[in-house]
Amino acid sequence: MIDRTVFDLPDTKTNPEHFGRTESSRGEMQGAFLQARVVALVECGMQTIIAAEIGASSTGETTLAHSLLKNLNNELRLLVDRGFSGYHL
Repeated sequence: MIDRTVFDLPDTKTNPEHFGRTESSRGEMQGAFLQARVVALVECGMQTIIAAEIGASSTGETTLAHSLLKNLNNELRLLVDRGFSGYHL
């Protein structure tokens, strides 16, 4: 299965440079929390992470997931959520 989550990050000196800041709806143009998007290829039976990609929260789920596909083989069945509707894998 491929799925994603978002983690809040500490506001260190280097994290904003690497992950950027999310936009705010309150006019400040920067969100209060730094965030990283994580997309993972997970084995459902054992709930084991096979591979994961981490990027800025502004990076799309499908963009990060593309590099996970090299970890698939003929013995695995891939389940994806509705965010991949129409996405060519």
